[in-house]
This record gives sequence, structure tokens and C-alpha cells, in this order.
Amino acid sequence: MSPIGVCDVQTVDRVKKIEDLGFVWDRHEFDWTNGYEHLKAYKERNGDCLVETKHETDDGYKLGIWCSDQRQRFKARRLADDRIAKLNALGFDWGKAKGSNKA
Repeated sequence: MSPIGVCDVQTVDRVKKIEDLGFVWDRHEFDWTNGYEHLKAYKERNGDCLVETKHETDDGYKLGIWCSDQRQRFKARRLADDRIAKLNALGFDWGKAKGSNKA
């Protein structure tokens, strides 16, 4: 048996098998990354990150709501710096959403 915090080959193999099945260790990170990947795909198709508030992707993902949530978190200073940097690199607009009357 390994001491706490030390992984043996068998443990690493088990973790790999679980991950290969699609197991998500950190749901919040998974959800954010999923939204970010949808935003990247939107930009590739449309040339910008000006997502309408009510926009849903072809697979039903509510990208407009995700973008609005990122703006709210940013304004409340509850968005991690690495996430801000990733969104800035895509050209994310921190102002009001396209099709929104709110700032």
C-alpha cells in the first residue's frame, strides 16, 4: 500500500482507465472549458465573440448565457486571471452582449 499522496503504477493505471471512460474530476473546470470550447468554435465560424444573449449552439449549448455569466463574474471580480487571459486572447467583448439592452 502506498503512503497518502504517493501514486504507484497500479493507481496511475486505474486513474487512466477511469479518465478514458470520460470521468470528470472537476465539474466546474469541465463546465467552463466546455463553454470556452463552444466560444472558440463560434469565433471560428463567425469571426468574432459577439454572441447574442439568447444564442444556442447546434448541439443545444446556451452559449449566450455562458458569455453573460463570464461578464458578470468579471465585473464582480470572481473570474480567475487565467480565464480572463484566455477570453482576452479570443477577443472576448466584456461590454454588453449583442442583442442585449443591458451594459
